[in-house]
Amino acid sequence: MIFSISTTHYPATDIGFLLHKNPDEFHKIPFNFGDVYIFYPYGSPELCMATLIAKIDPVRFYGKSFIDVCYDFPFIETEYEVFGFSLFSMLLSKIYVMTLNGISNSRSELVNLSIPLSANIINVMHYDKVLLIKEFFEQLEYNVRIENKSGNNNETKLCKIECFNIEITAIIPLKNILSHLCIILAVLDNSLHYWMNENEIDKIIEMSKVFLKNHPMEDYIMKHLSKEKINSKVKAISFVSQDKLWNRYLIPTVNKGREKLLKKQVKFNEEKHNYIISVLKGLNSKSVVDIGCGEGEFIELLFKDVNFERILGVDVSNYMIEKAKFRIDLCNIPSENKERINIIQSSIFYRDKRLRGYEAATVINVIEYFDLPRLKLFEQVLFGLIQPQHVIIVISSVEFIVKKDSISNNKFNNVKNVFEWTKEKYKLWYSCVAEQYDYTFRLLEDGYKEIESETLNQIVVFSLKGDDR
Repeated sequence: MIFSISTTHYPATDIGFLLHKNPDEFHKIPFNFGDVYIFYPYGSPELCMATLIAKIDPVRFYGKSFIDVCYDFPFIETEYEVFGFSLFSMLLSKIYVMTLNGISNSRSELVNLSIPLSANIINVMHYDKVLLIKEFFEQLEYNVRIENKSGNNNETKLCKIECFNIEITAIIPLKNILSHLCIILAVLDNSLHYWMNENEIDKIIEMSKVFLKNHPMEDYIMKHLSKEKINSKVKAISFVSQDKLWNRYLIPTVNKGREKLLKKQVKFNEEKHNYIISVLKGLNSKSVVDIGCGEGEFIELLFKDVNFERILGVDVSNYMIEKAKFRIDLCNIPSENKERINIIQSSIFYRDKRLRGYEAATVINVIEYFDLPRLKLFEQVLFGLIQPQHVIIVISSVEFIVKKDSISNNKFNNVKNVFEWTKEKYKLWYSCVAEQYDYTFRLLEDGYKEIESETLNQIVVFSLKGDDR
């Protein structure tokens, strides 16, 4: 995703005084996850445009040790960057903080002056997000133009990956349009705010109070931000107190009916994990890598079973890694067992050599949360590079999601799946993957069941051709 803002106010280069970035210079701003570049492709008195591009450095993001575990050849490159909207909101609020606060020592008369402005957000991949941005700005009397940039070469057997450019124009003070962008971008990531802490959310809430008075979406945005603030506090509390305070914080919010349902779901997850373990034993797999291990429920069960000699838990979230390590008590494992298990922070989207050399890989209710470009990248890395002998994938199809929502009344479905496919569409995807990467696959339709005796998830087992197990 690329952001640019331009003006035709004469002289247009005065926008540099408002943004506190000289149009004649190339600006590089380091962050802990990578670098942000700001430059002016146009810089004349008639038209001046400032462009912001963020480059995420996986080595810097995961730590210096990450470079030691990557392959010698470059990372996989994709045509589409997967970019968090909340990250983009955070960048705007940090880089243009003086602009948002209405500070300009050299051109103070321009701070509150309405000037012709055009903001462009390039490479937005989700059409529902595009529509939400359009609705938000049109209600503020902006002109919004949407351009579909999808090419014919993006056609696949399953879907078409769409990519949009959004242009927002108005005659308005610069600080207003930047504030509106910070607010709407902050609420587009649902509850997946990897980049925004409580302080950042507080800033957006204060902006909303000032710039969204009487806006039709004000209540929706304020409720969303308030929920994210609570989630941020819960995460902070659980880190400090380990699990004791976490439970104390959450239990009072669960009534008896929901608590009973939650216990059923926990029991069902245990049954699901035990069933997958039985499948692994049937495949005679002694070493397993669990991709997207979360809080470590599944790898804890694997570790308790002496049949598994090497276990690796992988998750992109450092928060989840710490929870998993605490759950398994990794620091206090006897020395004779320490070599059996490890938990690392990494991503399936990079060529991490630590993920190789395991007989089986498990991916349990993870890929539903990938967007389509990431799904393709997931295939390339797992089946094309890591190439375990067996891959077990557990997926919630649309039929399961509808059923779960009807059971729980949407109370536990806090993080919406990025895409939701039917069982038949998943089967088509299994077939395409198996054919492309020389695997066979089989569906385990008669696996674990729910109380109503209906299969909740699909379990599919991929095996490299030539393996008869």
